[in-house]
Amino acid sequence: MKALHVFTIINTPKSFFDGQFRYLAEKGHSIHVVSDSPEDLDFSRENDITYHQIPIARKISPFRDLSSIARLVALINKEKFDIVVGHTPKGAMVAMIAAKLAGVKSRIYYRHGLIYTTAIGAMRWLLKTVEQCTAALATNIINVSPSLSKLAVKDRLNSPEKQRVIGAGTCGGIDTENIFNPALINTAEKS
Repeated sequence: MKALHVFTIINTPKSFFDGQFRYLAEKGHSIHVVSDSPEDLDFSRENDITYHQIPIARKISPFRDLSSIARLVALINKEKFDIVVGHTPKGAMVAMIAAKLAGVKSRIYYRHGLIYTTAIGAMRWLLKTVEQCTAALATNIINVSPSLSKLAVKDRLNSPEKQRVIGAGTCGGIDTENIFNPALINTAEKS
């Protein structure tokens, strides 16, 4: 299986998927990662992934988003991915649009949270509408918690049948010994 995971920044897969991509590669899967950040060579090497840098604006930016989508469609058509997985609201939005345009049959939205819940007025409506469109383009949705699944159904973002939670709910586990150990994080990184 050849999978493309799309993130806005490289810190998300480094924090939540470190080791998982290596495990999948060891099982014979080809894992590609896209983000706006420069490649982290150690992360790519340690996880046996192929990295592609494509600019993806984190803020609302229609013209940049169209450019990101076009570049993703070109990459998807070139590499012939079996699965496209979109992470974070903006990464998922551009990934689901590009994958649909490129004809990818398996489009997974890995929902890490809902940013519209803290917005108000027209911005809340816009962010919720984008969330609904992203969910509609996805063939499957993975939510990181049962409460997120309940909220998605309550707010009519998608049907309950379309979404799943892994285990009791997690993005990929938390490494409290090596990554999130306060004793190992320097003061500059904490700030």
